[in-house]
Amino acid sequence: MKTKKIILLGIIVALMSSCDAFSDAYLGIGAEYAQSGNYERAIRNLNRAIRLNNENEMAYFWRGRAFFEAGKFDDAVTDFTMAINLNDSCNYNYHWRGVVFFEIGKYDDAIIDFNMASSLKDNCEHNYYWRGRTFFEIGNNDDAIANFNATISLNSNEHSYFWRGRTFEMMKRYDDAIADFNKAISLNNNCEYNFYWRGIVFFGMGKYDDAIADFTMAISLNDNCEYNYFWRGRTFFEMGKHENAIADFNLAINLNDNELYRYWQKISYGELGVDYP
Repeated sequence: MKTKKIILLGIIVALMSSCDAFSDAYLGIGAEYAQSGNYERAIRNLNRAIRLNNENEMAYFWRGRAFFEAGKFDDAVTDFTMAINLNDSCNYNYHWRGVVFFEIGKYDDAIIDFNMASSLKDNCEHNYYWRGRTFFEIGNNDDAIANFNATISLNSNEHSYFWRGRTFEMMKRYDDAIADFNKAISLNNNCEYNFYWRGIVFFGMGKYDDAIADFTMAISLNDNCEYNYFWRGRTFFEMGKHENAIADFNLAINLNDNELYRYWQKISYGELGVDYP
C-alpha cells in the first residue's frame, strides 16, 4: 500500500512538472508572437500556458502586453495585476500596468505604479519617461521636466527631448523648447511632429519666417494633416500674406471642414476686402 502511494505521488509530481514544462513552452511561443506583433496568436498560446499553470507569472505578463497592444486595456490591467499578485518585486509588472493606466486616462493610478516600479528599479529611463508623460498630462510641468531630465541623463533620445520641449512650450520657456526640438530633429529629421511643434513655438515667439519653414517641412512629411496647413495659414495671416493664408485654410478645410478654419478663412477674405464666397 505504501509503495502504491509513493508511485502515485511520483506520477502526480511528474504530471505537475510536465504541465509546468508545457506551460513554459506555450509561454515562449506566445511571447515570441507578442513581440512580432501577432497578438491574436500570442493571446491564444498564452491562454494555453495559463490553463496548464495558473501561477505562471510571465504568461500573465506577456498576455497583458498582447492585450495592451491589441487595445484590450481592461484585460491588460487584469493580467498585469495578476502578475503583480504572483510577483510583487518585478518592476516591469508595475511599469506596464502604469502604461495601461496612462493610456486610459487613469493618471493617478499610473503615477502610483511608476513610483512603485522606480522603487524596485532605480535609474530606469522608461519609468522616468512615462511618469514624465503622466505629469505632463495632468499639468504638473515641474515634475514632468524633472522626470524628462532624468530620462535624458540615462538615454539621450528623441522622444524625451520632444516631450520636454512640449513641456517647456506649455511653460512659455520658448528658448528651452526650441533647443529641445532642435535636439529631437537632430536625432530624427523625418518626424513631422518635431517640426510642427517647433513651428508652433516660433509662431508664439513671433518668428514667422522660421514658423513657415517648419510647417512647410511638416507638410512635406505628411500632407494629410489639417493642423499643418491651418497653422501655416495662421502664420501667413499674421505676416499679412492673406492670399497664402486663404490657400492654406482651404487645404485645412478640405481635410476637415470645421468652424475654426472657416472663421479664419472668412477673416482673411475680409482683410483683402473681398466678399466671403
